[in-house]
Amino acid sequence: MKYSLLLSFSLFFCLLVGSVFAVSSDVRFKNHSLYVGEVVHPLFIDRPYFEKGIVDSLGVVDLVMLPIRLLGNTSANVTSALAELETYLVAYTNYDVGLQTYFLGFGYNTTETVYLEQYNLTILSQAFYDEYFCALANLTQQYPNVVLYLGFNEPMLHFPLADIPVLLEMEYRTFKAYMPNIKFSVKFFVPFEWWRDRISFLKDCGWSYSTLKGFWAVYSDYVGVTFWLPEAKTPPANPPCDDLTAADVDLGNIRTLAYDAWGWLKVFSSELGKPICLAEFPIQYSDIYVTLIAEGAMTKPNVGIHYCLMSSDAVSGGYDDCLFGLNVTSKAFWKVEPTYKDFIEAVTLDYDDSSVGVYWYQEPKKVLSMFVVVVFGVFVFVWFSKRRF
Repeated sequence: MKYSLLLSFSLFFCLLVGSVFAVSSDVRFKNHSLYVGEVVHPLFIDRPYFEKGIVDSLGVVDLVMLPIRLLGNTSANVTSALAELETYLVAYTNYDVGLQTYFLGFGYNTTETVYLEQYNLTILSQAFYDEYFCALANLTQQYPNVVLYLGFNEPMLHFPLADIPVLLEMEYRTFKAYMPNIKFSVKFFVPFEWWRDRISFLKDCGWSYSTLKGFWAVYSDYVGVTFWLPEAKTPPANPPCDDLTAADVDLGNIRTLAYDAWGWLKVFSSELGKPICLAEFPIQYSDIYVTLIAEGAMTKPNVGIHYCLMSSDAVSGGYDDCLFGLNVTSKAFWKVEPTYKDFIEAVTLDYDDSSVGVYWYQEPKKVLSMFVVVVFGVFVFVWFSKRRF
């Protein structure tokens, strides 16, 4: 009886101490056939490990997309932006990293494009790109986990159409001259022809998927796109377009639109011999998301990058772009549902059952710690038994 009580106490002690080392997570089994990307916007510039901990908790991410916040085209602006970037590169050394430059606040606006900041080849010149990519190359050579760079985001919304071919060639050839071992992808929005016909200043541009194919062929290592579908909740002015009709947001029509666009991307990928990069791949409709993943959207050599980790504007009660909402003042954050749940289900081999509550698993170091605790408990048991019995 005494031995039984002592043994029970020892085991209870082991479990109590060992539970300290347990790590909570809703993710148990990552689908290792997938290559999962996630867009991370540094919401607190001086706290790179804040969001890093949230990415770690997901347990499913392979590639982290980090923005380079460029606030001007001067040498000082470049130096400042890359210094900020390095604080994040240091934090994410255990992930593959992709980069994208966010050009912020030094363009101009027109009446036609409303709030979409515009740039041209004078603001972003060959001299600028030479200086910028040379400095970026000096930094990235210290971080071999940087594997991808995304070119100018959706240039048709921010550049005169006549300048875009020059921009794409300048970006690609200059980047490859300085960083030949890092993959480069352009970013065109799709379903392209659907959005083109609804954006006021692009309606008569004459561009089509064939136009994009020509750019993918020579100025990109990927068939690179942002994959955004129409939504009933999407304000018509984002991007600036005519009012969406009931037919535009009919679920059956959206499914047809999505699968047609994906079909075109697969055709171009096959014809050009280049993988697909879904540079922004939000969960807008869970069944479409799962279907595209099943068809290879997140299977190498393709790259699928979920957009995005978290935002202070994220809300539950309908699909949001983000997995987590954030209170900027208190730093509190929460899961955005159903987006979070559907993302986890899409990229894992097991499903998240929220009714079960928190799941527990042990990382390798934690398992070793548990083993030490158990051995210690057995030692305590043997020592007490010799002294008292």
